[in-house]
Amino acid sequence: MNDAVEINNSLDNKAPQLKARNASRMAEISRPHFDAAYEKGLMGVSCRVLDNRRIEIASSGKEVIDYTRCGYLNLDAHPKVLAAAKAT
Repeated sequence: MNDAVEINNSLDNKAPQLKARNASRMAEISRPHFDAAYEKGLMGVSCRVLDNRRIEIASSGKEVIDYTRCGYLNLDAHPKVLAAAKAT
């Protein structure tokens, strides 16, 4: 069984074909790696957001630069966003 799907959004059919994978199959394949990362303490880390992309790791108090979140607009640290998250 082939889990890949051919995708071509071009109008002229000259563009290279892209392969899209089945998300459930990719989750199945990656699950052991995520489990290993959790066992090593690399996932599920609690932290406090500081200024200038710094975070404080809750378990150690160590401050580090955060390169892992996708908040490139820094909205994930905006006071209104944080207030809304605490309200829910």
